[in-house]
Amino acid sequence: MGVLEDDLTLWIESLENYLSNQKGGTDPRAAEIENLARQWEKAGDHERAAWIRRHTSADYIRNTARTCRAYIKHGKMDEVYSIRKRFERNRLPIEALLDQQHIRRGRKVVRAARAGHQAVHGDEAQKRDRWQRVHADFEAEKAKGTPKAALIVAERHGVSERQVYRSKAYLSKID
Repeated sequence: MGVLEDDLTLWIESLENYLSNQKGGTDPRAAEIENLARQWEKAGDHERAAWIRRHTSADYIRNTARTCRAYIKHGKMDEVYSIRKRFERNRLPIEALLDQQHIRRGRKVVRAARAGHQAVHGDEAQKRDRWQRVHADFEAEKAKGTPKAALIVAERHGVSERQVYRSKAYLSKID
């Protein structure tokens, strides 16, 4: 049981370090937790609000660590292990609830970026039409034997010379 005891002792030390590194023993996401609890209270769900406050409080974490230290002292590793599992099982939904807000914000940013990209560059059909015009113009200039055909086409269409060369590869990729 030495490995299990070492593992559980390290976990308890991480809880204690977590508390000692926080000013006043507060959770670094305390503001988010409190906002979530207030939202639940406004919605009338006082039990959930109390639950999240209880499971993220410094007292709860401190008492968990103390209880586990006492059990280790008396050689009751199974109890410590079950407390750890229960603690982690309660903590996971809290992290998931807090991360949902960030996930939603991230989705909004991605949607806005897509809309901005489409406003600047057009949708797929518009891009395909533009690349077809660039490529057809380039092929026509090459057929005439125009020196620096890519540069001329690039200036005409407002793209770089490199994009003119890439137009054929782009069109073959989307067809």
